[in-house]
Amino acid sequence: MILDISGVSFSYKSTPVIEEITFSAGAGELVAILGRNGAGKTTLLKCLNRILRAQAGTVLVEGIDTRTMRPIQIARTMGWVPQQAEVSAMTVFDLVLLGRKPHFGWAPARADYQKVEEALHTISIEHLALRSADELSGGEFQQVQIARALAQDPTIILFDEPTSSLDIHNELRLMHTIRRVIHHSRRSALIAVHDLNLALRYCDRFILLKEGRIFAAGGRQVITEATIREVYDIDVRVIEVEGSPMVIPVQ
Repeated sequence: MILDISGVSFSYKSTPVIEEITFSAGAGELVAILGRNGAGKTTLLKCLNRILRAQAGTVLVEGIDTRTMRPIQIARTMGWVPQQAEVSAMTVFDLVLLGRKPHFGWAPARADYQKVEEALHTISIEHLALRSADELSGGEFQQVQIARALAQDPTIILFDEPTSSLDIHNELRLMHTIRRVIHHSRRSALIAVHDLNLALRYCDRFILLKEGRIFAAGGRQVITEATIREVYDIDVRVIEVEGSPMVIPVQ
């Protein structure tokens, strides 16, 4: 496994947010983190890349404990695509180039510029390269953030609701691109997402959080009507549509 998480817990002051989280992710796997608002999805992702320091548990990347890693090592290993990020006036190209910063010293090399070009091409936003980032729509800026994470060339990429600002066309296109990149590059990725059907369509495995703990984890078989009722407190039907499961609310 590329990523092994064991017993990770985190509290804000004295209030537990996530407790005893244990799971793993292998090469080429896109793992969905699911649950209601406040279930601990974003907190979990931030504990993995040490934006937040877990009070208990271990996070291993290819067998190495992240607590022994220097910040630059974590930056080379884990890409991070937040739900919201500060918008600057730099060009899109330069913003994506920041993803290469953990890999070069005083100045980027030719290989770093090539990585940026490849990332822009992968997300199909080459036409935005010379645009100022503060002129972009929310959806365009989110695609730039994903390109920056790809340019970083990490082993693991953590996505916090990457499609939240996108229309349905770009939502589907971007999720298809993320899945293709993760599968072909043999990276691992964790993606916090609210849309169950989007997760079912593109993700390989699923972790459902309830009140900061893992309620269910596994493949598509864990996305059942009973599980969703317990986790989301709604009644649904899970039906097959052209060979893929789909969640339909009934209330």
